[in-house]
Amino acid sequence: MTHTLRLLLALCFLLVLPACPDDDDDSTVTDDDDTSVGDDDDTADDDDTTDDDDSGSDDDDSGSDDDDSGSDDDDSGSDDDDSGDDDDSGDDDDSGPADGDGDGDPADTDCDDTDPALNSLDEDGDGETSCDGDCDDSHAGIFPGNTAICDSIPDSDCDGVVEPDESDDDLDFQNECDGDCDDTDDTIYGNAPEICDGLDNDCDTIVPAGETDDDGDGQSECEGDCDDTDINNFDGNVEVCDGADNDCDTVIPATEIDDDTDGQSECEGDCDDTDINNFDGNVEVCDGADNDCDTVIPATEIDDDTDGQSECEGDCDDTDIDNFDGNPEVCDGADNDCDLAADNGVLGSGSACAADSCLDILNSSSSNGDDVYTLADITGAPYDAWCDMTRNLGGWTLVASVVNDGSRAWATFDVWTDVTTFGDVANRDVADYKNIGFSDVDGADLLIVTDEYAYSFDVVLGDQDFASFMASEYDDTQCSSTFLASGADWSEGLSADQEALQSLVVRGWDNNCNCFPGCNENSILSMQLSYCCWVNGLGNASAGQPTWSAHDNSLMQVSAMVPESCSAGAYPCNDNGLWVATGNNCYDTSCKTTYGQIYVR
Repeated sequence: MTHTLRLLLALCFLLVLPACPDDDDDSTVTDDDDTSVGDDDDTADDDDTTDDDDSGSDDDDSGSDDDDSGSDDDDSGSDDDDSGDDDDSGDDDDSGPADGDGDGDPADTDCDDTDPALNSLDEDGDGETSCDGDCDDSHAGIFPGNTAICDSIPDSDCDGVVEPDESDDDLDFQNECDGDCDDTDDTIYGNAPEICDGLDNDCDTIVPAGETDDDGDGQSECEGDCDDTDINNFDGNVEVCDGADNDCDTVIPATEIDDDTDGQSECEGDCDDTDINNFDGNVEVCDGADNDCDTVIPATEIDDDTDGQSECEGDCDDTDIDNFDGNPEVCDGADNDCDLAADNGVLGSGSACAADSCLDILNSSSSNGDDVYTLADITGAPYDAWCDMTRNLGGWTLVASVVNDGSRAWATFDVWTDVTTFGDVANRDVADYKNIGFSDVDGADLLIVTDEYAYSFDVVLGDQDFASFMASEYDDTQCSSTFLASGADWSEGLSADQEALQSLVVRGWDNNCNCFPGCNENSILSMQLSYCCWVNGLGNASAGQPTWSAHDNSLMQVSAMVPESCSAGAYPCNDNGLWVATGNNCYDTSCKTTYGQIYVR
């Protein structure tokens, strides 16, 4: 039955009700019968003399308050129904069909007149009654066949099933169809405020980046992870030596910062993070610092004598503050400037820095040219010596001067081999002179200097002092015809032939007499030999020809020294095949030089 048809039947019932016979024979249609018995008896609640007076206003049979057709006192109502307790003669239905369940729907239209919940009345006007299956006839949006929409009504189509997406399972006042993307969590629903839980609280399908644990360290940015790209950095983590803020306290420990940009921090082993040259494993350099951070500064980098320079910087004596590289050299016998030469630049300038030889002075860059310098003997005692710093590369030490001064100081063998000294260096050109260097200064080269010329023999002395050389070559049993040198290696003031005829023989043999010192025309240091009877040199024999024996120097003047060819190596002809022409010799000093000086180097 349609909803409209039910309404028309109900209206018809109401319209025909007054024309029907009434058990209350009262001449009135609507109100209580004055003669009826029961709940509607005129002597009781519905007495005409009281509230139910037929003529009264409150109980007027035609009035609204007590009208027999009204809901409160209608004979057809449940409380005052004429067919119930107040039925005068049995069924006593004096107004129409009975309503057994009192739901306002008469039995002839009510699908179940015993159940007030079921009737044919469409109370909510949705076109469906409870008899039709309307499960909530008080709500127009609930009826059978209704389309389920998201309206917060659990069962809008009355199929007995609550729509899953319409139930607010998590009691957050929003169901799934209203936008709740997770109805099991009351913190998640449409437009909910985002909180730091890694979930899509506002159901916009996006979990905020700050809530995502990107690095898998168990903590997101909103939870305190200050670097969500590194699993080692999160709030509360323990700091490790990596130069990062591991515990997210916004502070990187100072020991993790590479302050000097050498690629290493203190916690990694940098023992001095203020110097780029110092870090663990670095190579040691000469700077006085612990470059490799092994807690040890090499001894050579330490300036022990506090002169501002360490050994590796050039200090050759780090126990003496006066000796370091670049220091000015002073006369103290030490290598002040560390150029590997003591007193260089000042060597030989005084007794405090006496040299061993003139060659040492030259080699130490202390030479001021040909001059008198201070030397020291083997005992360290200083003495003055003349140094020739210009001839044949220089470095020559004068040890003796043989002068024809009439003293005959060089006429004995002993004077040529002992340690005696005589004369003065200042008078070396005019008087015999012999210093301690004669027996003290070692040398290999021999230089002979006269007042007219000079010449030298290289490596003829055997690297010994001159006295030792003479002693080793002197044969006290016989004269010598052995040339220790034939021809000079260098000369000054001589011709090439004159240089070539210079020879060296110790105690040279003279064929017309015996040997130095007891025979005529002999010398102990024989150098300019002639055929038959002439061995000119130094240290003339003390006996024999009176004029010859009157002087010690018989070296010939340049003009008298005329080379003459001879049979090479046939004594007295030297190995170069030269000797002095015999006719140019003389016994006196007329063909002799003034002096002959002996230098060693």
